[in-house]
Amino acid sequence: MPTTPDAATSAIEQRLRAAFPTTGILFPNVPFTPVAGTPFLRCHVVWGASMQSTMRQTQRNLNIGVLFVDVSVPQGEGGGRQRRLGEQVRAVFNRKEFASVRCDAATGLVAHREETWNNAAWWIATIKVSLTIEELVPV
Repeated sequence: MPTTPDAATSAIEQRLRAAFPTTGILFPNVPFTPVAGTPFLRCHVVWGASMQSTMRQTQRNLNIGVLFVDVSVPQGEGGGRQRRLGEQVRAVFNRKEFASVRCDAATGLVAHREETWNNAAWWIATIKVSLTIEELVPV
């Protein structure tokens, strides 16, 4: 069933919340303060190219996007917890289809970096997933 980028983003956020009910998740434009010593996730969906996929009476666009999920763990606790959490995130989206969202192969954890938030230091790595949706365009 065709969808819109906004509806697809909501479905992605709901899927992440359902998979990690006890883990803090930062979503765009939603207040969030990480708890020192506790891992958390940060979710961003970036929509890019849209292309016309049909020219018939029922016109459709193919929308392409990328899901980024940052996996943040307290700095200094080692990488095991981050890798386990990252693999769980990856399993939720890797080559999955739900609510008209088609996910491609998910990366492993990439681009490790450090950040300081709320007077605590975090070690952050990112899972990236390319995705597509089909959007029905009213004629």
